[in-house]
Amino acid sequence: MANRRAEATERDAMTGETNEKKRILVIEDDRDMNELLCSVLGEAGFSTLSADTGEKGIDIAEKNSPDLILLDVMLPKMDGIEV
Repeated sequence: MANRRAEATERDAMTGETNEKKRILVIEDDRDMNELLCSVLGEAGFSTLSADTGEKGIDIAEKNSPDLILLDVMLPKMDGIEV
């Protein structure tokens, strides 16, 4: 088992990848769905960011550069397509 860990660490060093959690931005106006998605993703080992409007989502994305954005298409004011 220790050899596998050493090999994984070595591969990470070779690729330059870090063991930082990948960040996912959830943009969802339904509070329950937003909380559920963030909870499930957190349990799966991801770091989550959350927004309940498209405007807030854009602001968070610009400041934090998430690795992935989960975006609701049907948002109030600015819909997911506009975002």
